[in-house]
Amino acid sequence: MFCKNCGAQIADQAVICVHCGVPTSDQSAFGQAQQPVINIVNTNSNYNHGGGYYCVNKSKWFAFILCVFLGYFGVHRFYVGKIGTGLIWLCTCGLFGLGWLADCFTILIGTFRDKYGCRLV
Repeated sequence: MFCKNCGAQIADQAVICVHCGVPTSDQSAFGQAQQPVINIVNTNSNYNHGGGYYCVNKSKWFAFILCVFLGYFGVHRFYVGKIGTGLIWLCTCGLFGLGWLADCFTILIGTFRDKYGCRLV
């Protein structure tokens, strides 16, 4: 008999291939159905990313100045690519001033992020 995984010749009554270690049938060595193996190892080597995207560095201070002077219109949110919330800020005068104030503080302390989750530099 031949292994269905590596193609090596193995004994007819073999339960596991001696060359690659894969079971020869849908049953394991103990007679139970084999569970699929799922590889969950992250092989991403790009350390300058946010959510899998390459970060385009946006200026923290430019965003802060935009927020202070034009934050009621959501210009700072358009700058970082958050178009949807920028439109909400535009229509509600910075989310009635509360969103504008919160954005000023989050930009200043450095927790504000752009559309892709990257920090402002």
